[in-house]
Amino acid sequence: MTAEQLYATLSHSGNYALKYLAKFHHDSYGDLLLVNNNEAVEYDGETYLPSNFSYSRPKVTGGVLQNGELRVSLIGNSLPELFRLGDYLMTVDIVGVMIASGEVAPLRIFHHQYGTMTVTGSMDLQISFTNDDRMGMVFPPNVFDSDNNRGNT
Repeated sequence: MTAEQLYATLSHSGNYALKYLAKFHHDSYGDLLLVNNNEAVEYDGETYLPSNFSYSRPKVTGGVLQNGELRVSLIGNSLPELFRLGDYLMTVDIVGVMIASGEVAPLRIFHHQYGTMTVTGSMDLQISFTNDDRMGMVFPPNVFDSDNNRGNT
């Protein structure tokens, strides 16, 4: 399957949960590898554990990937331990998707490190991804003018 065929399938397929392979990483914890499947999957020398999750890919708006969401069950995996670290250093990579033949087609463009995490009442971790906002920041962060620095302007 070529890259064009894969993206056409992802873009024009029906409404069902694709079997994405997700890699959660934290420097203090290591990696947690999950697949949206009922069986473990071997890919690139690593074992992705079965889990229940849904992933909404970010959309391209103005030439930039925007948003995206991951909702993964906290039951039956060690994701709560990653969540408890709570120091904002966890990254999520969507490394591949299982195609109809059972093979894994690699995806190398979905790397997420900014967003908000919440735990729902049904024991799901919901991660709403956002983009890096550093390019929109103003330097210096404190602008001195006649309103906030009277007497020195």
